[in-house]
Amino acid sequence: MDKNSRQKKMGRVTNRTVLIAIVLLISVSIPQAYAQDAEIHRKGKEYIRARKWEKAIETYDRLVNEYPHSLYSDDAQFWVAFCWEQIQGQEKIAFEEYQRVINSHPLSPWVDDAIIHQVSLAKKLAQRGEERYRVFLLEKLDDDKPIRTQAALALGELRDPSVLTILEEMAKGADEESARRAMDILEGYTTTLEETVEKEMGAVEETEDTLESSDKEAASGIFYEKLGASEADWTEERLFLNGLYHIVSQEELIFFLSLENEWDRKEWWRKHWAAHDPTPTTPENEAEEEFKRRVLYVRKHFGKEWDSTEEYYPPWDSRGELYIKFGNPDRREEAENDWEIWTYYQHKINFLVSNHLSNRNGKGLHLGTVSRYLYRNNIRRSRNRFLQRPIFMYINPATKTVKKIEGFSLRITSTSRTGSTYRIRFTYQFPTTNLRLRQEKDRYEGGYRYRWMVLDEDYHTVLSSDAIEELTFQDQEKRNQSTVMGNFHVTLVPGSYTLAMRIEDTRSNALGIYRKKFTIQVKGEIEEPAKDEQIPDTLP
Repeated sequence: MDKNSRQKKMGRVTNRTVLIAIVLLISVSIPQAYAQDAEIHRKGKEYIRARKWEKAIETYDRLVNEYPHSLYSDDAQFWVAFCWEQIQGQEKIAFEEYQRVINSHPLSPWVDDAIIHQVSLAKKLAQRGEERYRVFLLEKLDDDKPIRTQAALALGELRDPSVLTILEEMAKGADEESARRAMDILEGYTTTLEETVEKEMGAVEETEDTLESSDKEAASGIFYEKLGASEADWTEERLFLNGLYHIVSQEELIFFLSLENEWDRKEWWRKHWAAHDPTPTTPENEAEEEFKRRVLYVRKHFGKEWDSTEEYYPPWDSRGELYIKFGNPDRREEAENDWEIWTYYQHKINFLVSNHLSNRNGKGLHLGTVSRYLYRNNIRRSRNRFLQRPIFMYINPATKTVKKIEGFSLRITSTSRTGSTYRIRFTYQFPTTNLRLRQEKDRYEGGYRYRWMVLDEDYHTVLSSDAIEELTFQDQEKRNQSTVMGNFHVTLVPGSYTLAMRIEDTRSNALGIYRKKFTIQVKGEIEEPAKDEQIPDTLP
């Protein structure tokens, strides 16, 4: 081998040696660097848990500056901002540190959190007169929904009139928490909302509406006085009768009072509550029990010995009427001159209610400021629905803790006649995804319980059944694409009926309660509504 060949070979060996050394150096230094930034990040978290904000800032700043390409760099920058936010008087610094998260790590999952924190800080700073932060909040109204919502709520707390429309949408929306906060904030706009309502409704419409309402309320007051009593010791029967005045029409109540036979009255009472039983397939009637509870509660807490020379007096003040109709308010607060504000978030309504007047002349109960604003486009209908019309708002507590069976349908699929009776087949179905399965070796098993009963037009049970169905699937995918389908038959004579049905899967805490009204004509024709009826929360 000549001299040049040996030199080239030695050069290749030297280069290879250097390359190997570099690779070894990198392979050692990368894990060390990674381990170091992970350790710094862990130390910062310890300081946060100990609420040592300055130490945590110092630690995370070191990670950001020394390891700018670390997997923890965006996380560290967010916690720097968070720690500054916890130190009183450092809101501006915190705001800018959150902005660094947004600018330096635009694709980080921390960006939305940083903006939400900026919104909170901007509200505090705007409350101190820092106008540029109010402008920041206004700009965020054009952002995505979660951020837009938070910005609108913040501006609402600042009483900015530009977000009234957004708050109105939120108050009427499906998000319960946002609706709750929006209604609370709108209450603070009292003067502004009243001016808006008055301007949009017009003085003429308001006057006409007041006159029309007064006529109805006067007639209602005369009838209300007939239910009064002169003795201080009210019986439960008489209290329940007064409670009925608030939840059924005058025509129904007049008919009930015209029944002289005790058996007829008891039968009317049974049929009335059976028609509104939220769980028809069980022995309990939760709505009836809730009505009785409300009546006895208001007699105890809102009953008065009226300072009056009148011979007859009602058993409770206006709060009693409101409580019987709507139940316990979600929020209750004192107002001026012996009035209170009651708010019901679920029903998106609030009231101004007297704690010293009865409502027999319609003067002790009014729509609250927020309600007048939210329903200003049809204030007459709103007053009729919430104030003048008898109503019983009741939400079965059981439905709040269970998952609703989705996609359920119930229909009549065949009929046949034998003599004077008719055999009807009902078919029900719902997606199998409503059920929870358990794995057993090479298959998946599940099941559900279904109960049904047929009630006649007097709400007596004529037929009933209670059964359990078991299901088996070879794989999850097949189950997800399947539909539960079942049939059952009833044999009935011509007449009007209600079919009540309950489907439940205790494994998934899923529940569906349905009913269908149908009529069998003498000639065998079946009349039924277009679709199944979910048990309503509100009793008309």
